[in-house]
Amino acid sequence: MKKIAIAQCRVSKGDKAEIENSLRSQQSEILVLAERLGIKEEQIDWFIEEEARSSYQERANWKPFEDKINEACNNPDICYFLAYSQERFCRNRRRSNQYKDKLRSNGIEIRFVSGDVEDPNSDGGYWQEGIQELVAEGYSRKVSSDTLRGCKQTARTRDPETGYVYKNGGTAPFWLMPVKKNIGTDHYGRVMTKTIWDKNTNIYTATYKGQNISKTMWGWGKYIFLELRLKQGKSLNEIVNFINEVGLPVSRNSELARANTLALQIKNECLFGLSIYNRHGFKGRTKSVLKSEKEWIVEENAMPALITKEQFDLLQEMSKKKARKTGNTSANTTNDKLLVNIPDKFYCANCGSKIISSGKHYVCSKYNSYGKKGCGASSFYVNSEWLDSKLEKEIIKLILNEKTIQALYDQYINKYGKKVDMEDNKVDISDLQKALKKKKQEEANLLNIIASGNVIGAALNAITTKLNTVSEEVKTLEAQIDKNNKPSRYKILTYDYFKQLCHEGSKLLTHSSLAEKRAFIEKCIESVTLDPVRKSVVKEHMV
Repeated sequence: MKKIAIAQCRVSKGDKAEIENSLRSQQSEILVLAERLGIKEEQIDWFIEEEARSSYQERANWKPFEDKINEACNNPDICYFLAYSQERFCRNRRRSNQYKDKLRSNGIEIRFVSGDVEDPNSDGGYWQEGIQELVAEGYSRKVSSDTLRGCKQTARTRDPETGYVYKNGGTAPFWLMPVKKNIGTDHYGRVMTKTIWDKNTNIYTATYKGQNISKTMWGWGKYIFLELRLKQGKSLNEIVNFINEVGLPVSRNSELARANTLALQIKNECLFGLSIYNRHGFKGRTKSVLKSEKEWIVEENAMPALITKEQFDLLQEMSKKKARKTGNTSANTTNDKLLVNIPDKFYCANCGSKIISSGKHYVCSKYNSYGKKGCGASSFYVNSEWLDSKLEKEIIKLILNEKTIQALYDQYINKYGKKVDMEDNKVDISDLQKALKKKKQEEANLLNIIASGNVIGAALNAITTKLNTVSEEVKTLEAQIDKNNKPSRYKILTYDYFKQLCHEGSKLLTHSSLAEKRAFIEKCIESVTLDPVRKSVVKEHMV
């Protein structure tokens, strides 16, 4: 049986049991609405959003809902879009209007169990639908405002036992751990809890250089930031190599740590016990924006301090000194490296990852992210200038052997002949003549205006200036036409001269991918491509 209706069920919050109950109740009531509309259950395509999401916030995950809207609009059999209410459908007025317009323009009726609007084009339907959208968004705005106010107060409130502030969510850094604290019971007698961040007392045993070392994650944090970084002055890459070698779980989303991850952790004010809440907002779904400092909730001694404020400042100074200067990285300079410009991809022979440009070096991308543990190679930083020079010589040798040059020469002679125009930058003389005629007419018109005596003062000065400019352009065009009327000069393209051109253009060939710089290639070695993997010359369409 054809599906003629899509039925949406959605929840915005609740635990697993609450979500399941809400979805079941919405389904059962939508079925009653469908029966009233003459729609059988078998004709309904159910769209059940099992993951709770907001239908007001722009940063919510709207994609599954939008995909279903598009699916409905692209299916000519779909005549209805059913939802429990405006609140379940969409609480964002802008998005609600956008989705409704799209559905209705494709002949699809939108019907609700609660607050159903049979005819949105009627006077009453127009007011009812507008008020429902206004109420739905207004409610969400109030909930959002009340929630933020409550979260701000939570961020200022301290646990009476430890003195640490309560957290509103987020993930604790590896040296800290979330601890739930009982704060009483609700009116149903259920236990209420708040979360603080305390020292991470989980013990991790690492094997390093044949020895077993056991520390709490709090202790490992002190070892990384105080001993390795501050005392021994290790680079972030060296520390990351150590972390990955012993398998320390310091990264939230990956088994292996990255230098970037460690760099961000070093900047985290939690290191010296400072908590900053409401620092960022959202613009759109994912883009984070920094709020005014007046809106921040800043609390000192909000959690255990792994290091002192002075030690934190020293870490920041070390990061600034060790940071690569502007102009030393591929991101800050024009990237003219050979391997980057050649369109074929190059890969690490050890792990198969792509070779990327990093500062003055080429590096395996996986080694660059995760160090030795990621790639398996003991080191993979190759000086780009040295490698470019080596590769360039190989490329030139491959392309410029006698057999290839002879074949290219024969092909060129067959296609163009032996004459080479020494002044091949001449333009079409007919275009010049048209431009000259137009400028001369403009010059004559300006002269007539001046001769009429109808303009004086500033206007006369402006026209005179314009006349001088046009007259100069006329002279320039006449000179170009005169130059183009002269006979062309040619040079006989001998084999030796062609060979010289090949050698002179070889370096340009290896480094350039721009069209204007590739003119030599197109003209003299247009049928040769280089396979850098097999190190061979491929000749195509050779005569």
